[in-house]
Amino acid sequence: LEPGRTYYYRLPRSAEDTSAAAAEVSGSSSSDSPSIATKVRSFTFPKQAYPFTVGLAADLGQTAVTNASLADLASFDPDACLVAGDLSYADGWPFRWDTFGKLAEPLFSEVPVVVTGGNHELGASENWLHYVARWALPADLAFETS
Repeated sequence: LEPGRTYYYRLPRSAEDTSAAAAEVSGSSSSDSPSIATKVRSFTFPKQAYPFTVGLAADLGQTAVTNASLADLASFDPDACLVAGDLSYADGWPFRWDTFGKLAEPLFSEVPVVVTGGNHELGASENWLHYVARWALPADLAFETS
């Protein structure tokens, strides 16, 4: 990724749609069929200059306070965000990861975000399962063989 460059992307509806969605965004799709992906989104990779604004949050959960915290964080127009654990407070309820994703989507879809896990990602029968499935980091992908 190049510092300061804006990247555009679409999220596929399924794993099988990944290649087609990438082709559609890059303009190399020859299909006249309706879009198989969600709307086009963008983010700008942080610049290599100062000032550099980093948004920090932790223990977000899913409440009215979460909404206000995410809105305040977005108002700072951060170059990147770090969310330090206890993201969804799903506590063993997998669907709550999805509702958290929808709640955080306006900010997290437009700003590079790095997350770390906390005790709520480990406990209450979570055992990192849903966290790892949703928050793959570049280091996790570096050793893929495909």
